Amino acid sequence: MQQVEQSSFTPRLIPLSWEDGRLVPQIRPAASGEKAARITILHTNDLHASVDGRPDENGQQRGGLARVATTVRLARESGPTLVFDLGDIVFGDGTWWNIQGIEPVATLRARAGCDLGTIGNHDLEHGVAGLRELLKGGYPIVSANLCVEDQIYPAYLIEIAGWRIGVTGLTTRSTTDLIPSRILHGITLSDPGEAAARVVSALEPLVDSIVLLSHLGFYQSGPGDPELAMRLAGSKVSLILGSHTHAALDPPCVMHGITICNAGAYGANVGEVILSHHERQPVNVQARLIPQDETVPADASWLAARVALARTFKPFHETSFALPSLPQPANLSSGPERDRTQEWILLARSLRMTGNVPASAIVMVPLLYALGHLPERERVTLAEIMTIYPSIEHLVKVELSGNVLKDLIVRQESLLYYQQARPLLLADESELLPVQVEEQRLYTIVTSELACEGGLDWGINLTASSKSLNISCSQVVRAYLTSYQERL
Repeated sequence: MQQVEQSSFTPRLIPLSWEDGRLVPQIRPAASGEKAARITILHTNDLHASVDGRPDENGQQRGGLARVATTVRLARESGPTLVFDLGDIVFGDGTWWNIQGIEPVATLRARAGCDLGTIGNHDLEHGVAGLRELLKGGYPIVSANLCVEDQIYPAYLIEIAGWRIGVTGLTTRSTTDLIPSRILHGITLSDPGEAAARVVSALEPLVDSIVLLSHLGFYQSGPGDPELAMRLAGSKVSLILGSHTHAALDPPCVMHGITICNAGAYGANVGEVILSHHERQPVNVQARLIPQDETVPADASWLAARVALARTFKPFHETSFALPSLPQPANLSSGPERDRTQEWILLARSLRMTGNVPASAIVMVPLLYALGHLPERERVTLAEIMTIYPSIEHLVKVELSGNVLKDLIVRQESLLYYQQARPLLLADESELLPVQVEEQRLYTIVTSELACEGGLDWGINLTASSKSLNISCSQVVRAYLTSYQERL
């Protein structure tokens, strides 16, 4: 076998679009050449703006895009390599890198090396405008079941070292339960299983192997990667690169002849897959996780780009506000499970003091997108306020009867994945207990758009009786702290 030319190691991405029921290349594919014995695929997922890494359970710093950049560079120096990201690069359980939108993180993720990505539910928190920022950040996006203004192709044909790899992406339909409809305007999500089957069938005549970039999650039952593997058994799909559920699969899971991989979350690992072939034999798959720990040095070029971009955040870190006296949280741990009493009470006080709602109202806002906690010091920075409190959803005012309110309060106690929306009386910042609710009374509730629409397992659509306050949690807290500081 002749040696494959080094020049062919650079991947050539050919977008495919639907024409008369077929996937048609938008660029003419190259003539078939000598195929390398193997190619490498690297993948990351659920970064959630963890640009600088995070401490693990032992307090050791893991991840960080500076290490990912090194891992990608070394792989590319060793042979033909593709790099994919499986979505949720921003928001969710994120960091201050989120506060200027998606583009800064997308830019740094691209700088670390990324050929193609798909969309996670959190990537859609800024709607169509956010997707434009993500694309502007520097790498293309693929999705079979997400349609938005014809900006995203359903599949790509990638030519690299003589291989022809078909790639498509999938986004979870639970996105519509996690993001308000106003923000998702102009974005359509179809059934991922049906979309994948259609694209895979159309890709098979064009490629040697197919890779699915999935943001569906690894669920043993219901819609997820295992169910997808069962549906696509016997096809040319060799690999499902998964995300969403943050499940680090090591070793990977092989189901119905398809290898399912997941690198975990926050860039703590980079997944590595080796695709190899022998004459007239199926594509062979070997996979492992590469820990991004102290053994992986930081990439100097990427660090320089990070320093330059971080300067644009300087005003957010330098602007600060005096914090009023707040009750100490019951649990003083600094982790995500720390009691959020302080954060809720500051929000309730901000609503009361800024006059956005009557003092008799009740605040009941699920802080789903609350990231981090108020600092244990006398001042809080603008960056911290914008990180801690949701800034995308509008607050809404809803009139509820007592019996409906009591049912909602009780329902919050059974929620598994989200901070319970404990109701606080604005008048004295005390918690309203179910036994205190008068069933025949009419109550004014302040909540989020998403909860009002019945998302987050609220299970009841209150939109008809709601009125938008046209202000976010972040904005109302900032307004209160500004006025509080002026009075000092």
